[in-house]
Amino acid sequence: MSATSCWPARLTGYLLTAPVRRLTVTLTQTLYFIGALVVTFGSMTVTSLLVNHYAEAGFAKKILVELNFGALAIAFAFAGIMFLASGVFNLSKLSLGTGGGLNFSFHLVSRDCFFCQLRGQWVG
Repeated sequence: MSATSCWPARLTGYLLTAPVRRLTVTLTQTLYFIGALVVTFGSMTVTSLLVNHYAEAGFAKKILVELNFGALAIAFAFAGIMFLASGVFNLSKLSLGTGGGLNFSFHLVSRDCFFCQLRGQWVG
């Protein structure tokens, strides 16, 4: 077995054996993830506003900003569910299965509700 074959597990082991409290590691990862989401959706908002302006697409700026803010809120909600699942379970297969399963089921239920509203009936 080569030294690089299991590098993620070794990296996590080094992170948790370092003389750093778990709370510090958790807060650092949380702040980094929130910052990454804000920067990502902020750049998407700026890009969509610039493209809208230069392409003369005619979309209202307020609508574009609200759309991107809504997408950011959904990303925060899904990330929060995944972060909660990773904190509850100590095995990655359980945390990914629970968090991903919940997110996927919420997506399916919202999609079914949307299509039922389009047809004017509720299947339930």
